[in-house]
This record gives sequence, C-alpha cells and structure tokens, in this order.
Amino acid sequence: MAVSCCSKTTLVCDERGLLHMFGSDATTDTKPGTITIVESELSPHKIVMVSHGRGHKACITAGGLLLTWGTSQHGELGHGDHESKPRPHIIPRDTLGGVSALQVSCGLNHTMVLTAGHVVLSCGWGWYGQLGHGNTYDYHVLTQIELANIAMVACGGTSSMAVDTQGQVFSWGNNHDGQLGHNDLIQRMIPTPLSSETFANEAVELVSMGKFHAAAVTTKGTLYVWGSNASGQLGMDSSADSMKPQILPGFKDSAVSIVECCAAHTMVVLRNGTLWTFGILKPALGHGKNTGWPTLVDPSHFGDSKIVAVSGCEWHSTAVTERGDVYTWGVSIALGHPDGEYKWVPTLVNPALLLGARVGCFHDIREEHALAFVMCLHARLGEDCIYVDLEDGIIQLIIELCSSRPEGILRKLPGVVRLLGGGLLLS
Repeated sequence: MAVSCCSKTTLVCDERGLLHMFGSDATTDTKPGTITIVESELSPHKIVMVSHGRGHKACITAGGLLLTWGTSQHGELGHGDHESKPRPHIIPRDTLGGVSALQVSCGLNHTMVLTAGHVVLSCGWGWYGQLGHGNTYDYHVLTQIELANIAMVACGGTSSMAVDTQGQVFSWGNNHDGQLGHNDLIQRMIPTPLSSETFANEAVELVSMGKFHAAAVTTKGTLYVWGSNASGQLGMDSSADSMKPQILPGFKDSAVSIVECCAAHTMVVLRNGTLWTFGILKPALGHGKNTGWPTLVDPSHFGDSKIVAVSGCEWHSTAVTERGDVYTWGVSIALGHPDGEYKWVPTLVNPALLLGARVGCFHDIREEHALAFVMCLHARLGEDCIYVDLEDGIIQLIIELCSSRPEGILRKLPGVVRLLGGGLLLS
C-alpha cells in the first residue's frame, strides 16, 4: 500500500521512494504530530509499498527487496528469531525463492508476501491457522503456502485471503465471525477456495480483510462484504453478521475501485474518486456520523481532488489524492499535524513536512518539468535557450516520472496497482 495505519503510527511512501512515519511506534518515542523519515540499510533504494501490523512493519523496494522491522514476538519479521528491530532489515532474496517481492501484507502478528513467481509465503503467529500451513504453529521464517498463480494477498487480524490470476478467492484462519466467507464458522488452516458462484461468476480483482470482516471487488467494480457487522462495518444498516459474501446494496449502481476493511469501519473508493465510509467509530469516518450505511465524505475536504489510496485503523484514517496529497483524521497521535490535535474531518498534512514530495507511485509529470523537458528538446529554440542547460539530474527525474505507470508483471496485478494509488489508470 502507498499508505498504512495502525493505532499510533501512519506510514506513507512518497514518489522519491522515501518512507515517512507520522507518530511513534514501539521502537521510538516522538511527540504527536511528528513526521520522520524511516532510515534503513537501503538508502539508495526506493520504497514503493508498506504494510503495518500491531507492532511490526514491512516494505518493498522498487527493485523487489523486502524489509521488515518492529517487534517479533511470534517471528512475524521473518528473520528466524524473536528479536525486535528498530530499523528496516532485508529479508534475503533466497528466502523468497530468488525472485522479487511484489506485495506484502501484515496482520496483527503475521505477515504474507507475494513474489514475482506468483507464490505466497507467510510467517509469524499461527494460532488460528492464519499462516496457511495446515497447523497452528508459529513460523519464524517466511515459508511457502500451497498456492499458485496468486495475484494479491490480504491479512486480516487473525485470518488471511488471496486471489489468483483468474479471480478465484481463497481464505483461511480465524472464522469466529464468518469472515472467511464459507457460510459457516469453521476455522480453516489451509487456503480454501470460495465458489465462483459466490461472486456471480465474476472474477475478483481486489480483496481486503479487517479484524472481523472482509470484502472483495470484482473486475466490474461490484463490492461484496461479509463477516461481523457488530459495528456497522458491512454497510447493511443493521447489526446482522453475514457468513457469506453479499453485494452491498449502497453500491449496486456504482463501480468500486478500492475497499479497505479496518478494525470497526470500512472505507470505499469509487472509480469516480469519491470516498465513502461506514461504521460506528465516528472519529475515523470523516463525516461526523456514526452510520451503518455508506456515507459520502465531502469531496471539498480534499479540495475536490479524486482519492486514489486509503488506509484506516481503530481510531483514525488516511487518504491520498490524485495530486499526491495526504489527508488524515480521527483520534490519534499519528495524524501528522504539528498542533497534535485530533481532527474530525479530513485535514491536509502540510506537504512541506513531506519535503514537498507527492505520496504514491503513479503520478503525472509535473507541468513545470514537462514544459522544461519539451523546451529543452525543441531544436527551434536554439542553443541560447536556458532550458538547454538543464541539469542532468532534472532530466533523469523527468524520465523516471514518465515511466511511473504499471509495467511488466504489475499489469497482471490490478488489485496491487490500486493499493499503490494507480486505480485511476485502470478505470
């Protein structure tokens, strides 16, 4: 994800590959509103994706390297021990079968990684079978799950999901609230497929899991939800749980791009770039209402810019716009605002605190860069044109920005592209 939240921390990846942290975590002690750059042993490499568990974090570089840090009570860092690490450390590529990491997802105390070989590995806490290895043991090293041709993974609190390249959904782990979607409450310790008929024979493109509920978006943009509805997080305007996926009525006529299942609320981004939320945790919803029915977050809060990425946790939420701006709201020390005050509506994080960089991987070229580049190459301007003397670094930056589009294997992973903020390119 381009942005990831937990109760005391928000992590965002900017276009230059820097990773910024709002708030504090188990290994740091900072003042509310503080934004720091996460340092690692990979300073020359660009961070493009990040995920946050209860006390552990993971990120992936543009070159496909995987790094983890934080607490490791159950081996969730994947380094073969229980030792906490205050800074990101590399997982050897050999652990991933010698290939690149494409996606990482963190649950409360477990981690799943999708590789370029379309295989999935997991480690950490296994009490509910959420690691998918057929047992309830903890694993301290990333270990391959018996799955093939996978296009996306999602960790819930103590459950897990995956979707393959054909749009088939698999789920396993804790099923106390029916969050696995099999129309029962049976715990499963290995990936178990959901019938394609469950989704009206539509291929699923994106999946998300919260602590007690789950959701899926099909290639047509149809949104399905299931699991606990105790906090109104299914958007059904009732407290009834659902043990199997059902279409959310509020979006029957609207194509969905992204769904984010949080602890007790849900965030939905439509393909028109609007954000809708529902649940009973009013501070995290962004519209000041406790509601079990999808409610629009006023687009004017975002300067009428389209939303391309979101993340939420118990008490606060974060959204990224197509301009690369970050907005936060809720009750948390991880909002990134110097005044340290709670925010009841989406509030812009001062771009200067992010050193002027945009958040996310997929952005159009800035107008001033594009103009300079075109003028530099325009032979009719002559050798005396000031743009001829542009520094090589600026030209290189423009070239890099020009290529910030889904390429290669990412073209086959639309769900991952949407999490990285590239949904508008797919709509």
